[in-house]
Amino acid sequence: MDEADKRAVETLYCLILHRNDLSGRIVTYHNYYNVVLRTKILRQIQKSGIYVLNLLFADNNNYKRLRRNIWKKFADVGVKVSEIMHPSMYEAFFDNLAEEDYMDDIFQMNFSVTNKNGLSMLKNCSQPYYNVSDGERKTVGQPQEYNKTIYFVGPCFIYGQYVEDKNTIESLLQKKIRNTGYDIRVVNCGSLGYSQNFESMWARILGIDMKKGDILVIYFQSTIFPKMDNLNLCRILKRNAVKADWMVDVPSHCNHKVNELYAEAIFERLLPVLADNVQEHKENTKYNKDYIKILYIDRYFSDFNPLRYEKIGSIVMNCNPFTYGHRYLVEDALKIVDFLLIFVVEEDKSVFSFDERFVMVCDGVADMKNVMVVPSGPFILTQTSFPEYFVKASDEDLTENVENDVTVFAEWIAPPLNIKYRFAGQEPEDIVTNEYNIAMKKILPQYGIEFAEIPRKQIEGRYISGSKAREYLDSGNLEELKKLVPQSTLRILLCDETAGNRTKLLE
Repeated sequence: MDEADKRAVETLYCLILHRNDLSGRIVTYHNYYNVVLRTKILRQIQKSGIYVLNLLFADNNNYKRLRRNIWKKFADVGVKVSEIMHPSMYEAFFDNLAEEDYMDDIFQMNFSVTNKNGLSMLKNCSQPYYNVSDGERKTVGQPQEYNKTIYFVGPCFIYGQYVEDKNTIESLLQKKIRNTGYDIRVVNCGSLGYSQNFESMWARILGIDMKKGDILVIYFQSTIFPKMDNLNLCRILKRNAVKADWMVDVPSHCNHKVNELYAEAIFERLLPVLADNVQEHKENTKYNKDYIKILYIDRYFSDFNPLRYEKIGSIVMNCNPFTYGHRYLVEDALKIVDFLLIFVVEEDKSVFSFDERFVMVCDGVADMKNVMVVPSGPFILTQTSFPEYFVKASDEDLTENVENDVTVFAEWIAPPLNIKYRFAGQEPEDIVTNEYNIAMKKILPQYGIEFAEIPRKQIEGRYISGSKAREYLDSGNLEELKKLVPQSTLRILLCDETAGNRTKLLE
């Protein structure tokens, strides 16, 4: 295992620092790195002439009271707290807009996500109450001519999960701004999925073509960014004695009434900035907008010199768990290339966590030379770029999603790492994974990357598979499990308390 792998493992073991965030949670090394990086990016954006307003919910007693009242209203109707409200709660939630057909239509709005050039954004659509164009939800009342733009980026209430277009925070703010006579445009760049994948949200921020004098409004839950304008929305809720009936499961999943309060608070906070006359407006900002390089390449490959090797290959693996089949694929790849990069899928959508799977791979190839194991990051096989992979189901977007994912790899990941080969095992059973292989055969050669599909390893006439390994683990059939996974994987599979006496079989 080389030094890069050791650093990655150290990060993923989440070494505890002696510090807490505002909500009292322990901050790990991994999270601390993210906070430092995000702060650095925002400061660069500020220095380029962009005003940044950070929205947050800093935990306090009122927030906790609201959460308790939300739990109570669900308990009163005998259901668990979830993002799906019980119909008996509709009337109180919609307040003055409570009409049966309207309420049903709002809760049936179909939000979906697309991925373009590694950027996750809302998929374009046209519906009575929900419209998206070029990945931006419609802001009602935008001026045709404007002096500056306010960009909103964030999840849930930022894009308006439970309201129609005219009642998003952006549309309500746009109305207030126009009533004051300012020629300022408000743009809704919020998207589904940002709360689970903050890196994709940062990519969206860096991907916006902002000009000097523009304003950026962001939301990162409870994070306070030093030396920046931070607006604690908990204070707005407390000051207006907002009730739990206006919220779904958390205060950020709210109705139009709460959005009005948020829009008013944002307007008041930004009012001194709205009048600023920026002479350089419409000039390009000078901060680095290469989001894939900043958020991924620089993070994991800062010490990697691709010029040292003539043939660099790559494998993207989920390893749920790591088996002899995965090791066989690595061994075959090393017969062709002189250095191999193994990207471990970072999404926690599998039976085994990313941390577990990452360590399985690192330990499973620790004896091999010229192998580097890294997280796949927010741009390779993610929930937003290729959701079908994680549910193993085909849909109408499958072909488009797999081709987008492969194209991002070929255009943005492979060139700076000088990757000339990509390997994958043949997939005779899984339709979704096979579709991914088909896309690689089609797209990668167009970018000078050779795709090699290697026959899967068999044992006793059967393909080695992670699903079969999980089946043996669940049934306690360790003799058969040992045939499929190496000792390094077994140590991880059987290290928890639920394994009980099974660990004796490792001796």
